[in-house]
Amino acid sequence: MNRTLCRNEITAVGGALLCLLTMSGILHGEDRAQEIIAQSKFAGGVVVHVHGADTSLLQSMRRQSPNLLGHLLVAQEADANEAREKLVEAGAHGKITVGQWRSGTLPFIENFVNVLIVEQADAVSRDEVLRVLVPEGVAFLGSDTLVKPRPETMDDWPMQLHDASGNAVSKDKALKPPLQHLQWVGGPRWSRHHDKMSSVSACVSGNGKVFYIFDEGNTYSPYLPCDWKLIARDAFNGTVLWKQPIARWSGTLYGLKSGPATLPRRLIVAGRRVCATLGIEAPVSVMDSSSGEILQTIAGTEGTEEIIHEDGYLYLVVDTNEEKGENQNGPRMSFPGGRWIPRSKQVLCCDLERGEVLWSKNFDWVAPCTLTTSRGKVYFFDGEQVVALSREDGSLLWKSAQLPSWKEMTTYYAPKLVVQGGVVMFVGGEGYVP
Repeated sequence: MNRTLCRNEITAVGGALLCLLTMSGILHGEDRAQEIIAQSKFAGGVVVHVHGADTSLLQSMRRQSPNLLGHLLVAQEADANEAREKLVEAGAHGKITVGQWRSGTLPFIENFVNVLIVEQADAVSRDEVLRVLVPEGVAFLGSDTLVKPRPETMDDWPMQLHDASGNAVSKDKALKPPLQHLQWVGGPRWSRHHDKMSSVSACVSGNGKVFYIFDEGNTYSPYLPCDWKLIARDAFNGTVLWKQPIARWSGTLYGLKSGPATLPRRLIVAGRRVCATLGIEAPVSVMDSSSGEILQTIAGTEGTEEIIHEDGYLYLVVDTNEEKGENQNGPRMSFPGGRWIPRSKQVLCCDLERGEVLWSKNFDWVAPCTLTTSRGKVYFFDGEQVVALSREDGSLLWKSAQLPSWKEMTTYYAPKLVVQGGVVMFVGGEGYVP
């Protein structure tokens, strides 16, 4: 009897010890995952683990950061098959994958991996590490850490027309021929309908990410309900980082993508922040570009239709009129006859850091997509003249002579105002025949 008890006690103690060791391993893996995420400032994307014992580290990182796509590289195909079977059992296969690799070229295109973990530092050459890492990506090479610098020749596209001057020309010199491959392809495969308003209202880039406003509604019919969202992806591998819902957007039944030309002006990137209207009548929301967290909502900006940014200031076109038929949905979207309707609007200047309106000026009209700023001056076209305001207080600096423009201007069109080298250039579409 005593011998039996002794054996049972030993078995129980052994089982408890095994459980403690297992829990200790899990906790250690969680701690290491948390440390890697913190050191790399990982906000989502692709993580590659080279010659790890198993997928536990990647699974631990994914538990803490669900927008992770992981890939484990092992030396033997038998180990790869075993790891895949365990991932299938855990329901993690697809989000974490396994491949066989011993040495040489890593199986990834350039600028694709956000975090690279190499257990033995000499297993991968430094040149190969820098090749696969995204700009500002982080590699953990044994006990060493390596950060890939962002090329000085690489540019962002933070606003619809690149910058606040309206000059839609990128300064990027990093992307150049020969262009040999697609960097990534993201879903959905189809937009909602070719003959109605585009499913993409705006698209900008900054801080290594792409941000766009997209209608994820059912593609079967454009008459089914919309599902608009502000979506963030990693710019280099396309991983979806976060989504912000948009409760109500513009009417979508404009024929053949003739919807309001100002919609792409509702989204901008300012450093590590994203500014957008999360609704057709909503105020400007300021979000963290990595997490999508709403940091602040700027009071007094309800009805914002356009946003531009320069030197820490936001400049807005705001329409507070109650009747806005172009935002309603109808069977043919005939209102407003497919044409812009001049009506009173405001130009606002906001301090982005403090999240407050500095000044606001009323005007009979601000023509769509003409708001620009450069060197402390703010410009727009009021339907007859180019107007220049002071950035300091919005006071009037000057007005141009009367300029020609398309009097029957349709909603799919907008005049163009560019400020470059101290010169203001304007085209109003006069004489245009649709």
